[in-house]
Amino acid sequence: MLVKTEYPGLVRDTVSTAVINTNKEAFDNYKMAREEKLRVQKLAGEVSNLQQDVSEIKGLLMQLIKQG
Repeated sequence: MLVKTEYPGLVRDTVSTAVINTNKEAFDNYKMAREEKLRVQKLAGEVSNLQQDVSEIKGLLMQLIKQG
């Protein structure tokens, strides 16, 4: 049996005592926000790697200029 809690969108299962989210829209919004956060973190990592690569290329070019 499910009983309402003091929080809207949440119910408690009296058998297992689990709290269950019944607000599908809020859950979908949470999942989308989580995916967006992961996507931004991945892009930030890729940008960081590109910055390191450019710095390395710049250093190598500077060495070539000094040698030539």
